[in-house]
Parts: sequence; structure tokens; C-alpha cells
Amino acid sequence: MFFGKEILTPDFSIESFKLYVSQDEQEVIEKSLGGDFDFSEGDLLDLLGSFKCYKRPTKDNIFALLHELAHQEMAQKPRYIVDCLTPILNSMTVYTPFQTMEDLTTFYNAKKSSSKKIISLLSASPEPGAEQSSFEHFKRFVKSLNGNDLGFPPTVFDGK
Repeated sequence: MFFGKEILTPDFSIESFKLYVSQDEQEVIEKSLGGDFDFSEGDLLDLLGSFKCYKRPTKDNIFALLHELAHQEMAQKPRYIVDCLTPILNSMTVYTPFQTMEDLTTFYNAKKSSSKKIISLLSASPEPGAEQSSFEHFKRFVKSLNGNDLGFPPTVFDGK
């Protein structure tokens, strides 16, 4: 919406698509793109079939097939919503976080949850004893969580 179709390179589209699908499907995509995959294996065919793609994958066409699926799911299907929101969101481009992809990435990463940020938001006055012990245990639990468990999945902005 902010940067137009130019940003939707095949690599960017596939990376975004990998974040859109489940963890298991991400692994299937990574294996197939890495060339370390049996293209007659059921997992890849199931993945393609779930997105109504019934073309036979090969080492030569797998990148093109996945790019086509990514474009369909990440660009074509939400096109109506994008068209509706673009006039409204274009007014935001006067603000620094929305002027370049790098600015948007920086802005997004600054807003991501971290255990430290969440713990700083906690406000409690537990009674000494069991309440205090429970609160300390809860804080240890929050510290043990990673980004996915805190509410924000990894993004294409992370380069993952």
C-alpha cells in the first residue's frame, strides 16, 4: 500500500509467503527451494494442492510456482482491500516511518514485543509469600518466551 508493486520482487514475495503459511509448510518450501526435496513427495504436493495449484513441481519450475502462489495469496487476493485503503493510508506517507521500506522496518521492529518491554508494563503489589513467589515465577516465565510466543511472529522485515 505504501510502496507500490515495485517492492513485490519474487524473493520478497516468497519470503512473505513463508511467513503466511504454517511452520511445517515453511519447512517444505525451504526444502524445495534448496533443491533438497523429492518432488513426488506428498508434503509439497499437499501444500500446492491446498492453494489450488495442481501443476507438477520440478527443480526447474518450483521457484516460479511458489512465486505465483505467493503473488496470488499476498497480492491478488487482498487487492480489493488494498485499493480501498490506499487513498487513506497515502496521507500517512508524510510521516517518517512510512516514507521508505527501511523506515517502516525500523518502526516495526521498535514496536515488537520483548520480554523486557512486557515485564516493564506489569504493575502489581503482591503480598509477601505466595503472591510474591507467584509474581516472580510469572516474570521468569515471560523472560523465557521468545518473540513468537510474545505475540509477534517473525517477519520478512527481519530478514528471516
